Amino acid sequence: MNKMIRFFGKRNILTVTLLALLASAVSIFSYVYPMFFRNIVEGVENRNILDYRLLAIYAGLLLLGIILQYFGTISFNKFRLNLYYDFRTKILSSFLSLNDREKKKHGIGIYQNQITAELGHAFSILNITTFKSPILLIRVAFALYIGYLWNVQIGMIFAANIVMYLLAAFIMNRRLPPIYKDISENEPKFNAFLVEFLNGITTILNRRVVRRYLDKHRGLNDRIRGLYFKEAVNSETISLVFIDIVHIVSTISIIALSLNLYIRGDFTFGLMIAILEYFRFIVDPIDIYNRVHQQYLRSSHFVEMLLPILETERKKDNRTVCMDIKTTDKVVEIKNLSVTADEFSLIDNASFDIDRNDKVAIVGQSGEGKSIIFDILLKNITEYDGCVKFMGMNIAELERSDVLGNMGYYSQDIHIFNDDIYNNICNDDSKDTTLLDRLIRKFGLDTLKNRDLGENGINISKGEKSRIETLRLILGNKNLVLLDEPFDGLDCPTKENVLKNLNEFIENKTVIVISHDFDILKKIATKYIYIDNDKKLHIGTHEKLYRDHSSYRALSDNAQKSNT
Repeated sequence: MNKMIRFFGKRNILTVTLLALLASAVSIFSYVYPMFFRNIVEGVENRNILDYRLLAIYAGLLLLGIILQYFGTISFNKFRLNLYYDFRTKILSSFLSLNDREKKKHGIGIYQNQITAELGHAFSILNITTFKSPILLIRVAFALYIGYLWNVQIGMIFAANIVMYLLAAFIMNRRLPPIYKDISENEPKFNAFLVEFLNGITTILNRRVVRRYLDKHRGLNDRIRGLYFKEAVNSETISLVFIDIVHIVSTISIIALSLNLYIRGDFTFGLMIAILEYFRFIVDPIDIYNRVHQQYLRSSHFVEMLLPILETERKKDNRTVCMDIKTTDKVVEIKNLSVTADEFSLIDNASFDIDRNDKVAIVGQSGEGKSIIFDILLKNITEYDGCVKFMGMNIAELERSDVLGNMGYYSQDIHIFNDDIYNNICNDDSKDTTLLDRLIRKFGLDTLKNRDLGENGINISKGEKSRIETLRLILGNKNLVLLDEPFDGLDCPTKENVLKNLNEFIENKTVIVISHDFDILKKIATKYIYIDNDKKLHIGTHEKLYRDHSSYRALSDNAQKSNT
């Protein structure tokens, strides 16, 4: 329960509880309904008279209960729904603050199924524990007291059902959490794989590759299905043995005992009916708590997974870290940087600085770790040895939002929203449409006006995507610009167009660019960082590196041949 308190917050739980008590306080009337019914039946049974006064009071209480319950429940549900959708927004905001690697770890698909489903489970638990628990627990205590008051043996039967439920809950606490933990770990992986596969299926033409992916999908699907089946078998078996069978045996025992007392004259027929009704006061909450308990065990792993993300977001204050690149001589400082993954070295003991207005190219063979430096600056990689400073501050101590808010990033994987071109290049509500029209015309994108660009830009070319990404950089107007393969796959006219507009924009900017195209790099970069096959970094001009390092020379020459 401590997880749920941390998840929802004490104030929200207190508010929901007070509203819930207000909405369900009238349920106290239900405690005396069986007694009213007993007196009415006994009046008919003993005196052949129907007591209309009691019947009217009984009907009045029912009607009053329905009316008060209605208005109270409306108030409760309004607050609960507002809280629910507020939480969805907060969790989404928290999730977006994660870096790309953490998002993949949690599973992209978590937002396709689990946010809605599991948050719904969590709120069902909140609903039961705050809305119904106080009333249900009072009803159970009241029924237990009445049972013992009327007959000790019946009271013991009532108590036995409670004890058996507690035993069932104890066993479930031991058996189900490991299964739910496996489910919560495997479902995001399955959803993330499914999204990745469906997004990439159009580029996979080899039937054997498709079949291999489908086999992997089937394997993950079978594992999750097996886990759910295992959970169902365990929970249903425990419920059957310790709850359902006990209920049946108890019901038969109560009927038999009551009939025996009725025959002896110790019980009236009305009292028998009241006893069975009060037994429902025991049985119904047990059934409810049994379902809720399973939901709690299921959702607790989801909550546990989201708590670190959500609590990090709550701890953030509203201040923005002040970083002015125009007054900072050293934009990036890296000292003794080493990065490993699965015991493989990606970068080995690198040290270098990037000064204000530097134009730096990072080059090397494919797979030699060029993107590692970008990943560190973007805070996609947070585990490394050494020190990395951004604008004079240790990047490890900065929030990701503060870092990204001070740099422009041209991504190799350009995402296009299914919206018009204006909303794709500028998400600011106060956008200057005159300026946007001028830039759209300058970049030759007039034909994209007045239509949606399609999901992930399916209706536009790669060159048009590249120009849109360049426009985003220009409108963002950040003083540090990261360019990740900005010319990859573009034809010569498009490449020249992008380069021309980029050079105008980056003239007074600090630029770090990754590219295999040395002809283009020579038109942008003045300083080169070369990562060799041993993960060592060499820094200098193109001419110096070409002269001093044969591997760099071979890399440059091969790139030159591939461009001719």
